[in-house]
Amino acid sequence: MFEEFDNSYPQKPDLIEKRRGSNASKYILIVALMLLLFNNIDPSNYWVVLSMVGVVGIHELGHFIAMKYFGYNEPNFIFHTLISKDGTEIEQPISQKSKILTLQMGPVPGVIAGSVLFYYALGMQSDMILILSLMLIGINLFSLLPLDPLDGGKIIKNLFFPKAQRPYLIFVLISSLAIIVIGYFTEFYMLIALGFLMGFKVRNIQKNMLIYDELESQEIDYFKPYKKLTDREYWKIRNVFLEFNPRLKSIIPSTSEIWENENLLSAQIRQLLKSEIKLDAGPILKLFTFILYLACLLIPLYLVQINFDFVREILSKIDFNV
Repeated sequence: MFEEFDNSYPQKPDLIEKRRGSNASKYILIVALMLLLFNNIDPSNYWVVLSMVGVVGIHELGHFIAMKYFGYNEPNFIFHTLISKDGTEIEQPISQKSKILTLQMGPVPGVIAGSVLFYYALGMQSDMILILSLMLIGINLFSLLPLDPLDGGKIIKNLFFPKAQRPYLIFVLISSLAIIVIGYFTEFYMLIALGFLMGFKVRNIQKNMLIYDELESQEIDYFKPYKKLTDREYWKIRNVFLEFNPRLKSIIPSTSEIWENENLLSAQIRQLLKSEIKLDAGPILKLFTFILYLACLLIPLYLVQINFDFVREILSKIDFNV
């Protein structure tokens, strides 16, 4: 049994660093939306395909510019690898304000640009501008939906419960059920499958909540990067993690010695560690963000709705299979 001194614990292993990839679930949803809306497009209509790719690229460029400006490294965006380095861990507290603004900078400019182009297309009677505006509005509006993998869901999370795990658990559960329902009524089975996959995320959040409760009861600080963990903290967190993963624990010879596959455990422990969140988003910023969020959801829908006959007429003239 270990004594309560750092030097009585074996040295924690060096973490085998890997460049972290982007969160795929958001992009699966965006691709699913594009396939659903444009499933009859002939590949020879390259301008439509290129426009869709360009819209997603501009969306991600907005996130990238915000990350560069705030010095904020977020692995859930496509371009994060352009500003992150192998082995880089976030050591300073993450700014709630910076995170919210970074999330907004993807879909909000796209919705605004799409709405302006849509209004311009009404006067110009331009089919191509109308299609481009609808792509900008549709893809970015979809990204703003208050579902967990999407920007909208992350904006809501960081606005109202940036630290609380239980409301987040409920939010993810509702998101997964909503995606399943949407997939069922649209008969788009990729969404149904994704919704069920999100159910595993719900289970993982629930398990992590129990682990965090136990860590807090033992007064173990898990709000720090891996390299700042003391040997004592590493082994304490390791043992708690194994208690909640009995199958893994059963194949490990000892809970007080380095395992031959210790890198698997050290990677799991790193995933458990949290970055401290600096709650610097004041009431005015929160109110402005929420109003902007609602405006970006409702105004484009209103524009399309009041001009629906025109949109339908233009779309009926377009032969996507040319």
